[in-house]
Amino acid sequence: MEIPTNSKTGNAAWLKILPEQITAESEALKSLGEADAETIARTFRRGCAGSVESLLETLAGLGMAEMTDAGRYAT
Repeated sequence: MEIPTNSKTGNAAWLKILPEQITAESEALKSLGEADAETIARTFRRGCAGSVESLLETLAGLGMAEMTDAGRYAT
């Protein structure tokens, strides 16, 4: 999935459609390897850590991510 980025900041736009948000967040987590919600939210323009956190919990519940002992998520 191609996610448009801002040419000035390099950050991707926070997508409005839930399935696209989940895909984008999953790809961001894979790219980072391990991260907390705040770190992932900063990779998106207008990304809200609260929204990112709930999607990370969803990914973990689906077995697509896991919570580390340090309170971060990893793929």
